[in-house]
Amino acid sequence: MTRYVYAEVDARRLDAGQLADAEDVLDEARSQLDLTGRGVAVAIRWYVRSELAGEYELTRYGRRLDVPDARKLSGWYLDRGWVAVRADQSRRDIALTVAHEAYHAWQEHHGKPLDEASAERFAQRLVAHLQGEAA
Repeated sequence: MTRYVYAEVDARRLDAGQLADAEDVLDEARSQLDLTGRGVAVAIRWYVRSELAGEYELTRYGRRLDVPDARKLSGWYLDRGWVAVRADQSRRDIALTVAHEAYHAWQEHHGKPLDEASAERFAQRLVAHLQGEAA
């Protein structure tokens, strides 16, 4: 099985517009999923595939995640407090990833199994809504 390694990057060094767009998506997801005021503080941590890490400023400790997966992940939800998002994607893909992973936070908060299809449908609807498209 192929193993992909991801390195956490310093968000302060990323494009400010990219960060603002991602936070807007996260804010809307929190609102739609009622993730505010319920003890579910979801934040974004930014990653890139390790082969791209030289193009980015790594976090202070250069944390790496060794993810044994055959897929090149766009993001993941691992902990109640944060979602991981790959910074080396288009803004639309980042928006979809943020919404998708926020939905997983909602699923976990409600004791539901993580369901990829539901998370993807939510992400598509939320991003279409934010971009003024028909869902």
